[in-house]
Amino acid sequence: MQRQSRVMAVCGMMTALGVVLMLLGHVLGLGLYAAPMLVGLALVPIGNRYGRKYHVLMWLAIGILSALIGVNAEQTLFFALFFGLYPILRPFFMRLPKLLRVIAKLGYCNAVAIAIELLVLYVIAPEAIGLPLLLLLLALGNLLFFCFDFVIPYTELLLRNLQKRIRRLLS
Repeated sequence: MQRQSRVMAVCGMMTALGVVLMLLGHVLGLGLYAAPMLVGLALVPIGNRYGRKYHVLMWLAIGILSALIGVNAEQTLFFALFFGLYPILRPFFMRLPKLLRVIAKLGYCNAVAIAIELLVLYVIAPEAIGLPLLLLLLALGNLLFFCFDFVIPYTELLLRNLQKRIRRLLS
């Protein structure tokens, strides 16, 4: 029972941190891609340590709360459909053979990015951005995706090492 309470407390704190980061990214105006990416990376170690069920619940809670609080719609969509969801789906991609894995990851990345940008372009904020700039953003988004995908395995390692150092300092 104590372990379950601890897990729920940690997950609740991480969910609150995720919502605050999303809100800060919106308020400060620099978080359209950075805030969802940081929140997605922050959830990876929790999901690895406590399981996919908690990862999915935190992803849903942050996505819903971000939308309800009034975080930028595009930022919320990028978290909900891309940076928050991809770490949950990543283990499924990693089971594929290497070439098929790269194709599937690129397909997922581009499909989600195009869908979000079309939704923003035609529904949320028509005429906010032109097609040439959209194509440039898509190319840069692919580069950002590979960086994000590369960093995911190292976040758990980084936090594990940080936890060991803190324990040594406190001992």
